[in-house]
Amino acid sequence: MKDNFENNIKESLNGFEVPYDATAWTAMSKRLDQTMPVSGNSNLKWYLSGAATVAVIVTTALLWPSNDVAKPQQTTISTTEKVVDSNKQVHTSKGTSSVSEIKHTDSKTEIAQTTVKQDNGAVSDNPMNNLFDGPISYVQLANTSNILNEDEPVNSIFTPIIEQIVPSVPSIANICLNETITINNPNKQELTVVGPNGITTIKGNSSLQFTPDSEGIYNLGFMVNGIFNSKESFVVKPLPKVDFTIDETYHYENGVPSINLATNSQGVAHVWNFEGQNGSTTGTEAKAHFFYKGEYDITLTVTGSNSCKSSVAKSVQIEETYNLLAVNGFDPMSSDNRINNFIPRGLVERSADFRMIIIDPTDGAIIFETNDVSNPWRGLDKRNGQMVSANKAFIWKVTLNNPLKGENPEYKGTIVRL
Repeated sequence: MKDNFENNIKESLNGFEVPYDATAWTAMSKRLDQTMPVSGNSNLKWYLSGAATVAVIVTTALLWPSNDVAKPQQTTISTTEKVVDSNKQVHTSKGTSSVSEIKHTDSKTEIAQTTVKQDNGAVSDNPMNNLFDGPISYVQLANTSNILNEDEPVNSIFTPIIEQIVPSVPSIANICLNETITINNPNKQELTVVGPNGITTIKGNSSLQFTPDSEGIYNLGFMVNGIFNSKESFVVKPLPKVDFTIDETYHYENGVPSINLATNSQGVAHVWNFEGQNGSTTGTEAKAHFFYKGEYDITLTVTGSNSCKSSVAKSVQIEETYNLLAVNGFDPMSSDNRINNFIPRGLVERSADFRMIIIDPTDGAIIFETNDVSNPWRGLDKRNGQMVSANKAFIWKVTLNNPLKGENPEYKGTIVRL
């Protein structure tokens, strides 16, 4: 390493000469003549030789590297301000320069060592080697007066990223058209329901009773800068179409007032309900029985294959009250079996389980009793076995043990012997 350095010095000094200055030499010659007169044996050539030797020695001393240069520099910068830790790195086309270590105290910043990293990754502690091997990138330390105190505000060029809280969106099961559901919004932000026919909003921390007005797909989410973000969806299923017909002919079937009903509505179940009656009947065909005069509603409910139900109601007008088709007079002396006894015709036709009694209105005594349609009242008083008086009204009363839906189990009226 030393031989290379000496060769470099020799090459640098090769051909070096001190420039000639005539004026300087004239002035020096005059001074020499004044102190030492010129003689025949002048020593001028010795003076010139000595001056040249001194010039060479001075030049060599200036160019010769000092031992202190090869040593790492220890630099101390004193300041009364606190500094922010920073590892500085400068990238250049030939390598990377870095400050290896910075120690901090409240009053002093110590820069321990400055090194230079070259392309090949090697680091040299001798700046002179790097000086001759290639260009050097210098690191300029910031003036300590520009270093901010910890308490001073720092203006950042970066905008802080604020994470948006995504609202909680409830999951909604598929529902049927016109079905009402409750949608809860536990968020501060509004939720939005987007359906085929429009938009519905749900205020924050509230609930909404939602009834869709059309079938299709509905999306539930929230708005961000005017853009809808869908998080959940549900389907509003269609309802089956329902209708039925009424046989307007009011008639008696098996001694009971009946109205025939029928439907062509498609579905997996058909249920009929009648106003004023408990229970229901099923099927695509049904019979309605109304026992009292008035207007009544008939409702048909159909369940579709998608489990949705739809209903429709129609009304009928009943003109008279049902009374077991009982007559109000008979002639026990007639040879016609249709008029010579008394029992309500409705009991005969429907084969009902019943009990019938005949009451004398004079004293309230029971003069006849039967529970068999083949044993009607023929006008006899069981107390004495005699025929009752003609043109006198007696009270009859029937109690049914198995009445139909909506039917009163008790019937009563008057009967006169003709």
